[in-house]
Amino acid sequence: MNNQETITQLHMLKLKGMAQEYQALTNLPVQDRPGMEMAIAKLVEAERQHRENQKTAMYLKTSKLRYNANIEDIECSTARNLTKDQLAEISDCSFIRRA
Repeated sequence: MNNQETITQLHMLKLKGMAQEYQALTNLPVQDRPGMEMAIAKLVEAERQHRENQKTAMYLKTSKLRYNANIEDIECSTARNLTKDQLAEISDCSFIRRA
């Protein structure tokens, strides 16, 4: 079985993360390719991460959030009574563990 057939079969099995990683591994020079154990570990990790990213994207889509904001986008100023130190303290979520 050649590489393209393997990639096609991975797509048919809906293992898109594995297919992308397998294609990336086959594009590496032979001397840079990882061993069998490491290659399988990379394929499995790529598939897990792909599924997690799809799930996160689905949750974001169904949440119907009005704005696509990041913690880095928050404006810290004296007018808002918020400093960068306060924002860093809030963003690590340690207040949840402290109750």
